[in-house]
Amino acid sequence: MDFSNNVLGKSIVAVIYSTYWTSVGALDYVTRVDNFSRASRLINKWVGAIIMRMVGKSRAKMFDLPPRENLQYQLDEMSKGINGKFFGGLEPNGADFANYGILRSMQGLNGFDLVERASSDI
Repeated sequence: MDFSNNVLGKSIVAVIYSTYWTSVGALDYVTRVDNFSRASRLINKWVGAIIMRMVGKSRAKMFDLPPRENLQYQLDEMSKGINGKFFGGLEPNGADFANYGILRSMQGLNGFDLVERASSDI
């Protein structure tokens, strides 16, 4: 679970919010899905993009590789930990559920192509 929280989650944030425009895209998606009012949606999308870009930048500094390369590396490292069909072997365990939830949250956002590509390699 440490990998999920301390590495994978932070690697994903660095990719999703790697530029101002990817941040705007992510927050546009979030504000549409969560049914914000029009005014709230505009404020949260544009101001949130500035803030999340700063967060993404700080997360990227935690790793030696650029964000996309780092996420690819972390996905490769994660796949090495799978013992059989799941991290838990024959049955899924907490690591399976944690990593699935984190990776599933990226669907439709910048960087999900890396997740799709990595899942076909497993």
